[in-house]
Amino acid sequence: MKIGTVVTWSFLVGFLTIIAGAYLRILHREGTDFLLVTGLLAYLVFIVSAIYEVRTSNRIDSRAKALWTIGFITMSSITGIYYMLIGRRKVADLS
Repeated sequence: MKIGTVVTWSFLVGFLTIIAGAYLRILHREGTDFLLVTGLLAYLVFIVSAIYEVRTSNRIDSRAKALWTIGFITMSSITGIYYMLIGRRKVADLS
């Protein structure tokens, strides 16, 4: 499986599962713990695979790699959304 596929699917599954789990948690529904833990695990896979994708990229310099890595570690949600919508085209070879 390509790393790009792992990055995309882990982001989608993690993000949507966390949103659904948080919404159901607000409504005091049962089973939200499973959704939240599943979402967090998927998002952790996303963070690790995205950092790997950034670190192995030949399209950006080492300073940009360090900034992406710091962003993923400290502000993973905001950085993840930005990376998937805009930044990934500049970093990864998507062909």
